[in-house]
Amino acid sequence: MAKSLNPETDLTTDELIAAVLDGRAEAFAGIVTRYQQSVLRVVNAMLYDRTSTEDLVQQVFINVYRSLDRFESGRDFGSWIRVIARNVVREELRRSIRYGTHLNAYADQLTRRWIDDEIADEAERELDASLAECLKKLADRSATIVNLRYYEDWSCDRIAEEMNMTSGAVRNVLCRARIQLHDCIAGETT
Repeated sequence: MAKSLNPETDLTTDELIAAVLDGRAEAFAGIVTRYQQSVLRVVNAMLYDRTSTEDLVQQVFINVYRSLDRFESGRDFGSWIRVIARNVVREELRRSIRYGTHLNAYADQLTRRWIDDEIADEAERELDASLAECLKKLADRSATIVNLRYYEDWSCDRIAEEMNMTSGAVRNVLCRARIQLHDCIAGETT
């Protein structure tokens, strides 16, 4: 007779892990219940933003679920999950620092570039002219999709339907077109 999946009382952590690895995903709820407060304490100690904390705790359990097959039975699961939690927070902090650095550099660049209204107006006209020239260099289909999306404000789904494409294909074309336009404008303005 199989054991009940009452995670609070019936199964050890190793048994819950074995149940999850055996395809009984509902057993993972027992792991979450058992270790959520521990993970929350680790994340809270490293990060003082409640909204981010909740998101990161969820990310920790996603990472745990994906890595559960690498846990060695008999080891201290609490220590293992806390290491994952600390790594998730460290990565988030690194990402935030990179983002903040990029954002500050961008703000400085904008401030220098747009400090004077006349200079800003001229820069916008030059950018618009460069964009118009670069749009002419795109393949017809790409230019049409860019025009429909950004000038006509059509959704990707509507463009896909009109052009007999999938929404994913439209997004891919837009992504490639934005890269081409960026590179072209950078070449035009330097």
